[in-house]
Amino acid sequence: SRSTSSAAIGVFEAIPFRRGDIMVLPAPLFHAWGLSQLLIGATLGATVVLRRSFDPEQVAADVEAHGATVLSVVPVMLHRLLAADPDFDMSSLRVVASSGAALPSRLAERWMDRFGPALYNLYGSTEVGQVSIATPDDLLADPSTAGRPVRGVDIAIVDDDGAPLPDGAVGRIVVRSGMHFDGYTDGGTKEMVDEHMSIGDLGRIDDEGR
Repeated sequence: SRSTSSAAIGVFEAIPFRRGDIMVLPAPLFHAWGLSQLLIGATLGATVVLRRSFDPEQVAADVEAHGATVLSVVPVMLHRLLAADPDFDMSSLRVVASSGAALPSRLAERWMDRFGPALYNLYGSTEVGQVSIATPDDLLADPSTAGRPVRGVDIAIVDDDGAPLPDGAVGRIVVRSGMHFDGYTDGGTKEMVDEHMSIGDLGRIDDEGR
């Protein structure tokens, strides 16, 4: 669909994936995040390195052995890689893409301090699709940020009654895009606020639009 294509373009605008990338992909493929990364790899003709289970030493060894340019993970994998601190060279990585769960600000800081500013934080959900992406520059400015909306996505912060809140105020995150799901299998759906779907999280928008 047009909305799905727009979201895909937004991802490629924010993250410098390249044709022929070498991608180490330990993120689980049964989840939308891992599967989307596999599809990006297939679209670009990338080499994708897969393992049956996650092991931080093996991931680091794969990055070095293949000269990987992309590492796609969930945040706990970043934590375990830092904890293991394996003795392998991962300087070939141009993109470290993290999603599937909240990225703690301290974890983002520790990762960039250790491995450099190549970290991207992607925020979204099954119900509303891709919402925003934080680039390395965004994370260096504010490691707690989930970034800026991708193409075709409008984000609003509202109070409990659905009224818009000013920038800087913490409230409910609601999202308008063409990627909204139709509903759960039991017929239920998410609350709608002026064509925006509630994502179920609280957040704020800073004075830079992040």
